[in-house]
Amino acid sequence: MVDEWKENRSLGDLGEALILSRLAGYGALDGRVTCGIGDDCAVCRTENPAVDQVLTSDATIEGIHFRSDEDPVRVGRKAVSRVLSDIASMGASPEWVLINVVAPKEMKLRSVEAIYEGIQERLETFGGVLVGGDLTEGGPLALHIFASGSLPHGTAILRSGAADGDLIWSTGKLGGSAAGKHLDFIPRVREGIWLRDSGWVHAMTDISDGLAIDLKHLTEDQALGASVEVSVLEAMSSVDQALYDGEDFELLFTTSADVEKIVQREWKNTFAEPLWKIGSVVKSTHEIHLHDKGTYRLLSDGGLHHF
Repeated sequence: MVDEWKENRSLGDLGEALILSRLAGYGALDGRVTCGIGDDCAVCRTENPAVDQVLTSDATIEGIHFRSDEDPVRVGRKAVSRVLSDIASMGASPEWVLINVVAPKEMKLRSVEAIYEGIQERLETFGGVLVGGDLTEGGPLALHIFASGSLPHGTAILRSGAADGDLIWSTGKLGGSAAGKHLDFIPRVREGIWLRDSGWVHAMTDISDGLAIDLKHLTEDQALGASVEVSVLEAMSSVDQALYDGEDFELLFTTSADVEKIVQREWKNTFAEPLWKIGSVVKSTHEIHLHDKGTYRLLSDGGLHHF
């Protein structure tokens, strides 16, 4: 790896995982930080010993995350929902939001206002207050959103708690982002808080890059793997769409198999939508297998890679 950096290779050549592993070394070593670079949010101590703060940011870029002809209200909804989804994946409640807008000077003011209307609509529904940001000229249109949330001390659900034998769950159907779902998804803030309070969840993340990538985020730190049921993915959409479309923004989490029935029962009593049991965590270092009618095959790489 040292040689690769000495060669000063491009980001595209190196890939996201290697880039992030290098940049993580610049993270602050501070006793107030209980979870730093590498999860959906950072988790920090506050002056109130009973409360922790989560911090996240995300970029929504024209030509990558939305087309130039999209309804700006929908663009605003998506942009802020992305950070709300990160906060939800920790089990936290949204608090403060900042937005930096990079916009071409020929863009109409009404379009910018429409973006803010979409943002405000989501915040009024799911929590969080827009308190500031920045506006600068440039292009293409880019929305950089920073957000914080809070939760009781020591209760944040990290990516790193999965155990061998855990069941793997999704809060909703996967697949369909290519057909427009990615603009109108609902951030699972209420569900994330409920899952945190349940005490059943070992690990959690949101599915932004696709199940094929994000499932590895729940297992790789423990050198574990996963088995995914093909029949469940087929019931959601298609196998390829469920695995690779990305931008589903459902919560992906694990629990002990011992609580399977109570999780299903209590979820059904609380939420109108079904909870999907999609597989289990297994002792298979970093490998994900698809289980289909008694046979297993290794999952091929795919999903949304940022470089």
